[in-house]
Amino acid sequence: MTIEVIAPGKMILVGEYAVLYGSPALVSAVNRNARVCLDSKPGSGICVNAPEVQLNDFRGLLKNQKLVDASGEALPRSLKVVAAVLQHFAEELEPKLEQKCLHITIDTSGFVQNENGFKLGLGSSAAVTVALMRAVMAYLGKEGVEVSPQALFERAHQLHQKMQGGVGSGLDIAASVFGGLVAFGETEADALVVPEKLEALSWPAMAPVFVGVSASTPDLVMKVNTWRDREPSAFRELIDAMRKEAASVIVASRSGDLREVRKGCSSYCELMARLGTLSGADIISEAHRALCDASARKGFDYKPSGAGGGDLGLILASENHELTSFRETVEQLGGSWTELGISPEGVRLVRK
Repeated sequence: MTIEVIAPGKMILVGEYAVLYGSPALVSAVNRNARVCLDSKPGSGICVNAPEVQLNDFRGLLKNQKLVDASGEALPRSLKVVAAVLQHFAEELEPKLEQKCLHITIDTSGFVQNENGFKLGLGSSAAVTVALMRAVMAYLGKEGVEVSPQALFERAHQLHQKMQGGVGSGLDIAASVFGGLVAFGETEADALVVPEKLEALSWPAMAPVFVGVSASTPDLVMKVNTWRDREPSAFRELIDAMRKEAASVIVASRSGDLREVRKGCSSYCELMARLGTLSGADIISEAHRALCDASARKGFDYKPSGAGGGDLGLILASENHELTSFRETVEQLGGSWTELGISPEGVRLVRK
């Protein structure tokens, strides 16, 4: 029996940082997928191949609901997602893995920029979590309500958040599960989120570009949190402004007012810059600033996608053909064209 599942990565469109405090946010699935294949073969335990994280024929066993290396060595860090998902289903999996060996193949090659080998910051760990969880559920024969999008989101978000030390908005998980454009409504901080997949892909012409450097999201968030604790009143005031701007972008997207979407994204970029200045976090880094300024000179709008610092920037225009001639400028500034786009589909079981 072979099971194959694919799940898309994500681009955050608006709501960065503020979403962690219950503010609205909008995320899209992208046309780069994590692919997970499960094959049941003679033997016992598991065998994992994931070339992008240097896992080659890793052999493991589930014992007492814990994944252990069959050779007795410590588990490699790159096995974190696989271990978490298998342990989540350990009670049901252990008896089956005593009878058959489960071969797990994970392909995340689409999350890397081909020209330079940099990761694009598209949420590969979230996409693998969703794809592997859905594949294991198929392997265990789970159907119906258990594998509905909301149920899968809640299960995967809880597990992924636990892997990250209890933090994480769930935007990346939502994009991988639902696909398309997914809105988070305003909630109380730490409250259960019910993502909403928007009916239409109402978004301006967009060129997502890799700015030329990778970013460390935990480092940026740590600096923001330090400033939050030092200046709580100023922090709340800025987060409130970000909340209002994110909400206006979502309203504009729902109504198809793409001019207001662009205006709101540009304003949100300014708020992210202010957050970086006040906290000392390099959110609008030199790489982002150069692309932002060059975009403005062409009449385009710009914002980082995600925590900033590096990774992805979004260039927004009225028409796609306007963006094509801008590619040379992006590359002259050290960035690279990604050909990323919004994927209408979320996680899907493509073979069983």
